[in-house]
Amino acid sequence: MKHALLSYCRSLLLPALLCAASVAAQDVQILGDRSITGTARYTAMAGAMASVGADPSAVLDNPAGLGLYRRMEVSLSLSEQIERNKQLREDFVTGHVFALPQASLVFALENRNPEGGLRFCNFMLSYNRLRSFSSQSLAWGVNQPSLAGLMIDQVANVDERTLAASQYNNDNTGWLSELGYWTYMINPAYDINAEGDTLGFLGWDAAYGIAPATAVKVEEGGYLDEFAFHWAANINNAWHVGLGLNVRSLYYTKHLTYEEALSSVNQDYLRHHAYVRQSGAGFSASAGVIWQPLSFLRAGLAIQSPVLASVSTRTNSAMTLFDSGNAPGAETLVYQHRDKLTLPLRTTAGLTFLFGRKGLLSLQYDYRHIAHINDIHTLKLGAEFVPINNLFLNLGYACESDFRRDDQLFFLKTNDVRTDGDFRHRLTAHYASAGIGFRSNVFVAQLAYQFGFRNSRLYPFAVSDPDFSPAPFDMNTMTHRIVLTLAWHTH
Repeated sequence: MKHALLSYCRSLLLPALLCAASVAAQDVQILGDRSITGTARYTAMAGAMASVGADPSAVLDNPAGLGLYRRMEVSLSLSEQIERNKQLREDFVTGHVFALPQASLVFALENRNPEGGLRFCNFMLSYNRLRSFSSQSLAWGVNQPSLAGLMIDQVANVDERTLAASQYNNDNTGWLSELGYWTYMINPAYDINAEGDTLGFLGWDAAYGIAPATAVKVEEGGYLDEFAFHWAANINNAWHVGLGLNVRSLYYTKHLTYEEALSSVNQDYLRHHAYVRQSGAGFSASAGVIWQPLSFLRAGLAIQSPVLASVSTRTNSAMTLFDSGNAPGAETLVYQHRDKLTLPLRTTAGLTFLFGRKGLLSLQYDYRHIAHINDIHTLKLGAEFVPINNLFLNLGYACESDFRRDDQLFFLKTNDVRTDGDFRHRLTAHYASAGIGFRSNVFVAQLAYQFGFRNSRLYPFAVSDPDFSPAPFDMNTMTHRIVLTLAWHTH
């Protein structure tokens, strides 16, 4: 028989468990991303600056761009972002972020007696907000399979005695299945003869099969920051080579709320909360080159190594079943574990056409390889026009996609301590931007606006049997970002 959950299970911190926990593959996708933001000029050109250079944010894509500086510069940017999500016909504000996307200090050291063609040796120290996670996703649908199907998946090889005695410390049971057991979402089945004797354990039954209605809400917060040191050399104004050392700092929070109606007649429903907090640091290196064979043409190539990170994950969850006035509930322990994490390798190639002092046109391609997930390809196009001296206008467009349509499904392990089974499959993202700037001998002021539109599919969870996996929710996300950059440089 089931018994009341022990009171200490509500608040104890369990430092070590036999149960397994790991950083999920979708976490690598989330934590490895970089938004197309930085300085106002970089944002306005949609990040197509790998072969343009002489911009702090462009140096992150290609360290060789630092070699195009001719003087010392101090730069600071401020940004405001509003995000809106749309599912079905509902449209609502889900995120509002004010941030400092970048701050940098550039030292340009000129070699007045060049030997071997070395004309400049430059250094840059910078801080960069690569991504802000402040966001909400809300979706709902009808006639979806119940979460009980995922609970059954986790206990396929576990009997009731093992599950009842686990108390979140058995390496054969998943915490979601334990929550389902204590809230009567899954129930044991026994072979009983005519005399009422129990002959054996038959397996598990889901209390509910198809939910008349389900709702998923995902609230995210936190940031991904990078502190970087870069060096670059200018050789005969034709070759620029650069190296970078990058330190990333991560703080990410997630609160999943999942609800499903259990009956279309009664007011019975299930409510599940899952909390995840991740923090950590990582290191990466980067290298790049820019070649200018002609006065009107530059080509750039860069690579950023995978980020080697150590991430601490803290998770706990709770579940309540409101069934005909009865409300059995359960809450897991708090689990904390540190994992090694490798964030994706990134390669970048760019081509820039220069039109003297009248402007430029730049193309860029970014490739991110993410193990066990579709690779991400990004195409960028940026332009700069100089209608009059000291005034410049920028336009940009970027398209991001994996160029595939086969969704990668993610499954909670049978003994997973995490209960947030939701995941998102990104389809395409489009960014359009524009900007205006003023550049004098000692002062630069730039303003940019960027509109982003992303398509994705939000899965509440997935189970091994596709007949019991819920259909994804199609999501549209729109972002509006304004960036202001102020910079000072020497003559």
